[in-house]
Amino acid sequence: MSRTAHPRTVEGSRPWRSIVVVDLRYDHACFAEARGERPRPRLIRRRVAVHRFPRGRNDSDVRDRAQVQERRARRRLRRELYLARVAGLEDVVPARHRRDALYHG
Repeated sequence: MSRTAHPRTVEGSRPWRSIVVVDLRYDHACFAEARGERPRPRLIRRRVAVHRFPRGRNDSDVRDRAQVQERRARRRLRRELYLARVAGLEDVVPARHRRDALYHG
């Protein structure tokens, strides 16, 4: 959300589109009003001005970060497999793949 709702823009540029983001949130008042019953979330509406498209899946930054993350994941997996073999353990956490760079970049 933050990449699309708060992009860096040029001063004075017009938004490409304006949207309303609707969300349900709990706050302290919701829990106070519930008094032992199930709390009801409050409806929150925010108007967002979109100045550009969000980052695409073919972005070179994503590719570069994904390569580094995959390299680290393979290195970690090799190290854990070696340590598991030495210690006689069987449980090894699987490696993460390219999608991790898309969502955590």
